[in-house]
Amino acid sequence: MSIKKEVVKSAKGKKGAVPSVSKTKVTFTIPKEEVDSKGAEQVLLLGDFNNWDKKQCTVFTRAKSGPAAKIYKADLELETGREYQFRYLFVKADGTEIWANEAEADKQVMNEFGDSQNSVIVL
Repeated sequence: MSIKKEVVKSAKGKKGAVPSVSKTKVTFTIPKEEVDSKGAEQVLLLGDFNNWDKKQCTVFTRAKSGPAAKIYKADLELETGREYQFRYLFVKADGTEIWANEAEADKQVMNEFGDSQNSVIVL
């Protein structure tokens, strides 16, 4: 699993409006072998950026053929200058859920319930 960060744009504010906001494109990738080893049919990206809401989460996708078929990928544009907590959710055909963290995250922090850690990306 990995994360790639790339500053993509600044949204210029109008006169008297909110100052410009810089965005960073973040690409999360998971090798197909990792997904297969968990027996998952779907991988979701949940975190602060979607209020941990499964109905509004980002779903990982992959190409049907070629080299890209070996990687599940999810892209987000997030506000630069912030930290975001997140986790991956692997979902099996029977509905069983397996939560996982990103080893390449900037850091890990205990969640608000104190029962597991969340990955953190710093932009």
